Amino acid sequence: MRLRFAAAGGDAEALCERLMELGALAATITGDEGEVVEPGPDETPLWSRATVEGLFAADVDVAAVAAACGQPPVDSAPLEDQDWSDTWRRDLAPLRFGRLVVAPSRSPAQLPGSVPDAVVRLDPGLAFGSGTHPTTALCLEWLAGADLAAKRVLDVGSGSGILGIAALVLGAQSVVAVDHDPQALLSTRENAAANGVEDRVALLADLAEVEGRFELIVANIVSGVLIDMAPALAARLAGDGRLLLSGILAGQVGDVVDAYRGTVEFATPMQQGEWAALVGHS
Repeated sequence: MRLRFAAAGGDAEALCERLMELGALAATITGDEGEVVEPGPDETPLWSRATVEGLFAADVDVAAVAAACGQPPVDSAPLEDQDWSDTWRRDLAPLRFGRLVVAPSRSPAQLPGSVPDAVVRLDPGLAFGSGTHPTTALCLEWLAGADLAAKRVLDVGSGSGILGIAALVLGAQSVVAVDHDPQALLSTRENAAANGVEDRVALLADLAEVEGRFELIVANIVSGVLIDMAPALAARLAGDGRLLLSGILAGQVGDVVDAYRGTVEFATPMQQGEWAALVGHS
């Protein structure tokens, strides 16, 4: 059964999560112009209205879902009998980032061009990070071009775990993934297992619990948090290590650079649309 709900842009993500909590096999947000969207981390969506669609089992109690969401669906329709969670995954296109491809679990990792050196299998879920948002894409592009062989990686604000997992399939030795959201840590664990790297991923809920130094630290969060974390991240960066920061609007780059001044030296920012990422060394 397909149920569609109308939502104000700022409420769409919460409604999407609510549908998943109520048993949806999949839930997507469609913006003003009909595009499927993935809001950024802690980002207020820019569209004014959105449609949130949930795919449920045929015997779903529509009235109960409507009551739990506080509104009736604007549209509901039965769908032919098939595994809609698999259909949703197959319809998502693989994404190429240099020598890396990110593809849904049931989709062939086939794209024009050369065969990728590494593939990450990942299905979008409640935790942020599937490769479609510019903040994630900028990080994946850099990781795909870096020499990560035998590197120890700290992934702060791991979300779905996509960045740490990508680092591992590209040659990194191990990853410590940190996120205060239990759903994110669960997603990281499940996605690491799906990619066969769970034995090289350690999960922590608090950056204060992280011990040692790392040759690479990645943090795709928001600029305010990156600024607050500057002393803690710099202290955990190994000599000549690399720090990859994303989730930064172009106009916020200067503030982030200033927060790390004296401890990390950054190269020219990478940019995609209004978003930027920074790479620095100790």
